Amino acid sequence: MFRKTFSLVLLSALLAVMAGSAHASLAPLSPEFLKWREEQRNAVHTAGETAAARNYGVRPSPLNLAHLATNPVKVANALPVSFDLRTLDVVPPVRDQSEWRTCWAFATMSAVETNYLMQVKEQGTDQYITKAIPAVGSTSADVDLSEMHLAWFTFMGPKLGQRFTNTAAKNLSATTQGSAVLSVGAYPGIPASVMARGKGWGPVTEEELSYIGETITMEKIKNDLGKNATDEQIEKELNSRTDKYCEENLSGKEPSDYPSVLRLKEAAYVVTMSNEDDEGAALLFKQSRDAVKQLVMGKGALYVSYFAGGEITNSSYYYSGEDGSHAVALIGWDDDYPAANFTADKFGKKPSKNGAWLIRNSWGTDKDFPDGCFWMSYEQNVSFGTAFSMAQADDSLTTYTHSDLGWALSWGMGDEGDKVFYGANVFKAGSQEVKLEEIGFYTTDNNAEAEFSVYVSDEKPTASTLTVGRTPAATQTVSGIPYAGFHTVTLDSPVPVKAGQYLTIVQKAVNPSYNYPLAVTARINNWSDFAEFYDGEGYVSSNGTEWTDGIQTVENGKSKPIIPCLYAYVSGAAEDDECRDGGSLTIDGIPVENLEDFARDLNVDFDVNEKLNPDIPAGRVFNLTLGGVDGSAVKAGETYTVYLLYTNDVLHWEEQAASDSGVRYPSGDIVPEYPTGYKPDMFLTVKVTDEASLRADLPAYGPFEVTTAAGGKITLNVNNLIYADGYESEKVGERAKIPAGYHNLLYFSQTDTETSACGMVEDLNVTAGGKSGGSSSSGCDLGLGGWLALGLAGLAVFLRKQ
Repeated sequence: MFRKTFSLVLLSALLAVMAGSAHASLAPLSPEFLKWREEQRNAVHTAGETAAARNYGVRPSPLNLAHLATNPVKVANALPVSFDLRTLDVVPPVRDQSEWRTCWAFATMSAVETNYLMQVKEQGTDQYITKAIPAVGSTSADVDLSEMHLAWFTFMGPKLGQRFTNTAAKNLSATTQGSAVLSVGAYPGIPASVMARGKGWGPVTEEELSYIGETITMEKIKNDLGKNATDEQIEKELNSRTDKYCEENLSGKEPSDYPSVLRLKEAAYVVTMSNEDDEGAALLFKQSRDAVKQLVMGKGALYVSYFAGGEITNSSYYYSGEDGSHAVALIGWDDDYPAANFTADKFGKKPSKNGAWLIRNSWGTDKDFPDGCFWMSYEQNVSFGTAFSMAQADDSLTTYTHSDLGWALSWGMGDEGDKVFYGANVFKAGSQEVKLEEIGFYTTDNNAEAEFSVYVSDEKPTASTLTVGRTPAATQTVSGIPYAGFHTVTLDSPVPVKAGQYLTIVQKAVNPSYNYPLAVTARINNWSDFAEFYDGEGYVSSNGTEWTDGIQTVENGKSKPIIPCLYAYVSGAAEDDECRDGGSLTIDGIPVENLEDFARDLNVDFDVNEKLNPDIPAGRVFNLTLGGVDGSAVKAGETYTVYLLYTNDVLHWEEQAASDSGVRYPSGDIVPEYPTGYKPDMFLTVKVTDEASLRADLPAYGPFEVTTAAGGKITLNVNNLIYADGYESEKVGERAKIPAGYHNLLYFSQTDTETSACGMVEDLNVTAGGKSGGSSSSGCDLGLGGWLALGLAGLAVFLRKQ
């Protein structure tokens, strides 16, 4: 077992913060997300906890939207005491998600279906659809959109950068474990991010891709196995049939293989409050509740989530606990619904006042809710509501975006500045002329504004040429946007962009109250781990004239690459138009050209197999360049001790109980073992040697001293490495023999020296040229759980300044 006896620092210093965002930062992660993520690290689950799965299909979002409750939407009209969307014939029959954690997809499709039907029936405020779409239908009885399409491709998109994080998606490159994908659950905000991608990602009909619960049910499995079957046998059979179904029906499929019938125009976010402890809270609660009501009347059913640890009794529900979350569709309300109708929960608590929401569930029907709906007390903690506005799918529009994973966090000046910030995206037209028709964007506050400037150029703009001295080809302002969330704006006149030209879209984000106005994609563990960043594609600025490339942004002295969330919907694009200029792939803000020459820190979190996994022959020379924390090169003559972790068979493990099917991750999901020679997107085979923990043959090469040359350059020759402290301690000091052939070089997490905890941290500090930002030796025994290899194909070097 390794013992950490050396300082863990990285290969180079972080980039200096450039002008225009010197004090900008990311908004804090939500407390609920941080709490959930910590619980996942400490929890041990089984892969198939589907018996209670349908109560736990929602994970907290990293977005902290509590500020929306203190800046409520202005409610224009008086609201009725009660309202029920079913009376408008816009609520399709209730569905059944069966055993899978897909409630979030069912709640989303319910909201989408009702919005579509309201427009067809000329109800509500949206006017994007003027008549029924034949493939979708015109009545609540025949409208049925596919939950499976959203639930599957959210995590199994054709490109890694399109996949939201779940443990199954991290480690599966083929559809061999459908049960893992369908039983993980998702986060509020993900559906809008997926549908915002436009063509190929919009809703499809149930007829095109039916839900697996229609084919594989627990009842059928129980009947097939007989009354003597154990729960474990039933569970195993359910997972086996699901895996087989997904492999046979979804293997090799892409979302665009199914014709979209609708496209997203807007996703309005709202936060509700559940208590009225004082006069101020009571006012905010009423304002938030009224905003929810206005959305339901204007756009249709609202996606909401709630704690689902209690029981639905007599079509009523109240629960004061904080068990796993479940997503449902909110379709109405009744201010006078009697509090007496609710039974006490297991804590002996009951609502104290009248009033309830009307909920459309996704558990089919039974005696407790014969029509699949129930009433939920106003005092129930209901969070993160989303209403969707849809339009008919338009195959003539192609989406240019560098933000496939959407709004992950908000960026701004925080308490140090005002409530204005700028973001820009640069796209390149492909082999033929296109026209910019619409712009998609996010607002991070209620009652916000957005101003857009569009530029076209023959040369690719840089930070210094992005806007200075240039005349926009078009400008457009959108004011009075009531709800935070995703929006689209149609340009007054389309902007033509010739083949090979560059299209730059600049957003000036203006908030009334929230100090982080710009929605950005950032890499967040357990949310957007697969976010990719490329040179010269996204910029940020505090003043609209001095710009910083998003891959060079720094937060609290740490590299934190971001990219503004902007979408260009263009007509006339070729099918293979990539909208980028072949810029270098960037990992944690580091442009990666190849394995031989790094000008900056290669702090790689996740897989870049396609870019960085050539065969590495014995004797390979790596040229590394160190830089100081201020961006300057370290001086010649600086001496470092280097440790190189190098392996040919193992890319991840976690100190948890092993099983026949693989290794447990911190989330509790199982990492499958792959066949010999199989190369998945993320991880190679793991090696389980006992039932208590996972052991891996992982030699550590080093220590050895290196001295920087002019410009901080170091040359490493793998033949010159020697063994450091490792499993085979008798080899310490021997020269390492690295065979020719395929290998992987690993990067490990550092130790959190403030708490002396051993394990992964999100961002690694840097020590180089004598300027410390990294950790010092803790002597902490990492064990296997602490050495978390983050599955990559790059080079990592541990340096200690002498």
